[in-house]
Amino acid sequence: MLSIIGKILEVVGKLVGLRSELERADKALRDKIADLFDQISDCLLRVATELRKEQVPHGACAELATYSVGIAVLISPITGQTEAMEISDKLREAHNVEGLLLSLREVPNPGDEIAKIEGASGEFKALANMLRATA
Repeated sequence: MLSIIGKILEVVGKLVGLRSELERADKALRDKIADLFDQISDCLLRVATELRKEQVPHGACAELATYSVGIAVLISPITGQTEAMEISDKLREAHNVEGLLLSLREVPNPGDEIAKIEGASGEFKALANMLRATA
């Protein structure tokens, strides 16, 4: 189940690598992508907050699954359909964040794993801000 965190990190890492391509999109599209990245960031932060309280982050699975569809639609004009679907599929595979609570109880330092989710949230937020700041 902790592979979910790895998939989230893969998605954000791939998007960080695509930053220059994303920044070349027209402003309207960049703003839409930035809004989506903000929403993903907020969702991941809520997940981390709930997990730190040892509570299930109800609703986050459906939210991330929905974002996985939206991300493909928004970035495909920039990345091409194949790469957009790979990123979308990876995010969809990571959607089961509600099940993380049980898995985290089995690791010696669950806070370290939760910190990875918080880090991914921060990276999505930074990407959103950078896309908005691009002239």
